[in-house]
Amino acid sequence: MAPLFWIAIFTGVISIVKGLALSRDPSMGFLTQILSVQHY
Repeated sequence: MAPLFWIAIFTGVISIVKGLALSRDPSMGFLTQILSVQHY
């Protein structure tokens, strides 16, 4: 119904996951790099 609404949620979830991964386990940096490439 509201695509922008879901896009905003998806972007927020990705940013949260990236933040948790970076603060919790440095080895997750590879995953965050992949997500960053897909984000842009």
